[in-house]
Amino acid sequence: MELSRGPMAEEVVNVEELALARILEDCLNGMSRGETDLDALASRYPDARDEIRPLLDIASLLGERSAAAPAYPLQLFDDLKQRLLSQHSAA
Repeated sequence: MELSRGPMAEEVVNVEELALARILEDCLNGMSRGETDLDALASRYPDARDEIRPLLDIASLLGERSAAAPAYPLQLFDDLKQRLLSQHSAA
């Protein structure tokens, strides 16, 4: 007998996605306050560290380029964040 994903499983994924988004937001806020140690930021959340750390690298790279074109990197990061969250929920 094969078990299917019911509504409860879907809710768990959504809660996990929400938690990941909140963690990412907290880390990005830290970066905007001038925190530059990305490992330290990601390590505040050991359960999500492996997922958050690459996103912080991307945000850092985009932040370095934002002086030249401020709107584009933010939109690019938002698009990438949404894509990664979608991939995470599909896994």
